[in-house]
Amino acid sequence: MEKIEFFRNLKLSIASMGGIGFSPYAPGTLGSIAAIPIVLVLSNHHWWYIFITLSLFVVGTAVGNEAEIIYREKDPGWVVVDETVGILISFFLVPVGWTTIIIGFILFRLIDISKVFPLKLLENVPGGLGIMLDDAVGGIMVNIILNIISSL
Repeated sequence: MEKIEFFRNLKLSIASMGGIGFSPYAPGTLGSIAAIPIVLVLSNHHWWYIFITLSLFVVGTAVGNEAEIIYREKDPGWVVVDETVGILISFFLVPVGWTTIIIGFILFRLIDISKVFPLKLLENVPGGLGIMLDDAVGGIMVNIILNIISSL
């Protein structure tokens, strides 16, 4: 029984990015902020960046499934691993500086909150994949914008 409880708590910890998602104030924003140190550390280590981002996407999909089943709720607000992955995608291969971090962060939050096309459709994909997909595609959108801005 202790092993089951340990793994359940581990899954909840990953889904909530160490409990950040349980914040009563702007958990999605805090989940996005949680990714910034990862971006700063990995920005010059591309293979590690890819590995960490893909791993979090896959694990986030699995723990997102679990969260929906356990809590009988579609995309629970405390699941913020998707925002973390979205931010990681936003900054992949983008020249990282405080200006790009601020612009990218604001763009990601605006796109994530507004659910511009096709994010609303992707959010309707069932289970953990739906939780992760809309933020991943939002991250791709921000990444394209940041790369255009950086090339000017």
